[in-house]
Amino acid sequence: MSEKRLTKSQRKEEILKAAIPLFAQKGLGATTKELACRACVSEALLYKHFPSKAALFEEIKSSCCKKARESGHIITALPSSSQVLIMAIYGLVRFVLYGATGDETHNNTKRILAHGLLQDRQFIKNFFETNFEDFMPKLEDCMKVAIEAGEMIAPSENLKLSLWLSHHLCFGVSIIILNQNEDLEVIDYGIDPQGLQIEISKFIMRGLGLKQEIIEQYFMPEEFNLILENPSTLLDSIKMENS
Repeated sequence: MSEKRLTKSQRKEEILKAAIPLFAQKGLGATTKELACRACVSEALLYKHFPSKAALFEEIKSSCCKKARESGHIITALPSSSQVLIMAIYGLVRFVLYGATGDETHNNTKRILAHGLLQDRQFIKNFFETNFEDFMPKLEDCMKVAIEAGEMIAPSENLKLSLWLSHHLCFGVSIIILNQNEDLEVIDYGIDPQGLQIEISKFIMRGLGLKQEIIEQYFMPEEFNLILENPSTLLDSIKMENS
């Protein structure tokens, strides 16, 4: 009995599924011949779906953080406030550390980014621009509103820099804990993954200048987890300060 023929979109998805672990293992310098072999297709068919490695990289950038961007787009539609800033920071930490589901695809994405820092900095630049640049202005606006409301002390004159440093903290920890399920941990933080996520979030909130009483008032990890698992419920679920 012959195997069912894949549709164009299904074949493209299968190639993408093969590409992510390959680039995670060998870096962005992996050849199209290696990718075709891994995906069980000819190089000609590979080029039919992805005319160049650049086109493939674009697809990887878009697919890896799709759910994070979905949450980000909904957050940008909310009125700027300290509460939205706190929820957004928690979401940023969650997605950078563990991804939408904490599965191997996210771990492979982190491996690709680690390779990219050494091999293809343009890929990294484009990746961050694709997945974070649209999100940053909203966070900056939330910070300005919080500062004006007296709920936050400005960490510096360059708010965008403070936000990127917060992201880099998350990214650095995400690389350190990449193989945390293996026998040897690089750092024993003495805390479970959810606890680490909470502590990093609060560390960033304090570092950005949010007042402790505001953090205690609006920081609701369990509710945030439910919202981030189903971002479409965000507008209805979050208890907006100015509703």
